[in-house]
Amino acid sequence: MSKDSFDTFPPYKSSDTLRQLLVRAAFLPALGGALIAIFFGWVLGPRAAEEVVGPRLRLPALALMWTARVLAPVAVVIILANGLRHW
Repeated sequence: MSKDSFDTFPPYKSSDTLRQLLVRAAFLPALGGALIAIFFGWVLGPRAAEEVVGPRLRLPALALMWTARVLAPVAVVIILANGLRHW
């Protein structure tokens, strides 16, 4: 076997660097997850949380809203920053 057969990443042109960032660093799935959480938390709002959790459970609905509005986007940014640091 040649040495090239063991290469995990084949050589790329300079134009392929963006593709490598978007696909291999899992940038797009993480960005999609953050956008869904932001949309759920800020656009759909408390009514959506009450539908998911139930109308009588106010505290879990508030926890879900806080998680979707604050915690999930911050976690995604931290994960992306960590992935970009190793890239």
